[in-house]
Amino acid sequence: MNANDLPRLHHVDNDRGYAVIMPSASREDKLWPEEDWRAVFRRLRDAGCTLKLLAGNEQEAERAGLLIAGMDGAEVMPRMDLTSVARLLAGSRLMVGLDSGLTHLSAALGRPTIGIYRASTPVRTPLVGSNYTASLGDRGASPSREAVMASVEQALAAQ
Repeated sequence: MNANDLPRLHHVDNDRGYAVIMPSASREDKLWPEEDWRAVFRRLRDAGCTLKLLAGNEQEAERAGLLIAGMDGAEVMPRMDLTSVARLLAGSRLMVGLDSGLTHLSAALGRPTIGIYRASTPVRTPLVGSNYTASLGDRGASPSREAVMASVEQALAAQ
């Protein structure tokens, strides 16, 4: 079995056009500015993607909810087991997330994936996958909104 089998085996619809977003982290030094996230969300919505935000705990879910407050076509997903998250990622159009295990899982599943690094260096832990990946930023150096938006455009074009 490979990553391409996951959507078929688990009845995930690849044509739904959703993006998975991981905007929260347990550490403040990993967070990316809220207005930058909202710019990414607007672009993805303009591209026809619904947004499915992941959160690891109640505090992260609250932050994610605030990021999408008043936005149609966006939801904070309930807590899921790893298999369910893998299904969700495997069926996504693309994933944008902070440097986390789930962002790396998305890349490994062959989904176009953009990782935002602020507290670690992608030199040591870059995203690796068979589709488009971008590992942006570095320890203490937040990626610019423009760099992330350019990568979103490339990921959308990789479809």
